[in-house]
Amino acid sequence: MKILALMILPQSCYTEEEVEHRRTLLSSYVSSETKIDIGFVESPQNYGLRWNYGLGYALLPPYIAKKAKWAEQSGYDAVMVHELLDVGVDAARHVVKIPVVGPGRVMFHLAASLANKIGVVAPNENLIPLTLNIIKSWGLDGFIASIGSVNIPPEELKARKAEVKERFINLTKKAVKEKGAEIICTICANDVPLNVSPEEVEQETGVLVVNGLAVGIKTTEMLVAMRLSQSRKTYPFPEKAIEW
Repeated sequence: MKILALMILPQSCYTEEEVEHRRTLLSSYVSSETKIDIGFVESPQNYGLRWNYGLGYALLPPYIAKKAKWAEQSGYDAVMVHELLDVGVDAARHVVKIPVVGPGRVMFHLAASLANKIGVVAPNENLIPLTLNIIKSWGLDGFIASIGSVNIPPEELKARKAEVKERFINLTKKAVKEKGAEIICTICANDVPLNVSPEEVEQETGVLVVNGLAVGIKTTEMLVAMRLSQSRKTYPFPEKAIEW
C-alpha cells in the first residue's frame, strides 16, 4: 500500500529535516507494509498560510485537487491532506477514485464518539473564526466546549518547543476547569504531535489529546484495506474532463 501525505504549501516552504520528521512520524503510525511519501502542492505562492490561513483555505483547493489527480495517476492508493482543517479535501474527492482523507474531520468525529465536550486548540487567534465555521459544517459545533490559541509563529515553534508545551498544557487545563472540556483536539499539527507529543500533555493534565495525524493516516490505511472511498453521490465526477 502506498499513501501520499500531501502538504498544503510548496516544497520550498519546508526544510529537508521538517519533511523527514513528518514522514518518519506518519510511518510510525501505520503497518510496515504501508509506504508513506510526502507530496507538495504546486501553487505559485503560499498565500500567507504560515500565519493567516483564511485566504489560502479559499484559494488552495484547485492545487490540492490537481496533486491528488497526479497521485492517482502515479499509482498511489490514497491521499491524506497533511493539515487539520482539511483544506481542499472536498475538491480533490471530485476528481479521483482513490480515497482522499482529511484528518481534521475524522479526528473531531472520533473525539465526539469518545466524549461529550471537546476543547479545541488553534495555532493563532486569526484562525478561530474559520475553525468554528468548518467544525459547524461537519455538524459538530454542539460538541465544542471551548477554543483557545497557542499564538506562537510557525517558524518559531521548534526553538520555543518548551513554551509551546507550556501554553498547550495551560490551555488544556483552562478548557477543562472553566468550560468542562473532556477531550482535546488541536487543529495545528505543528503544535501536536510534531513538536509536543499528545502523551506529554496527557501526563500533565490527565485529559486525552487526540493525535489528528495518527487518526488521519490510520483511517486512510483502513479505507484502502477495506476498499472504501468517497461516495460518488456526494462527490460526483465533473461532467467534462478538467485540463490541468
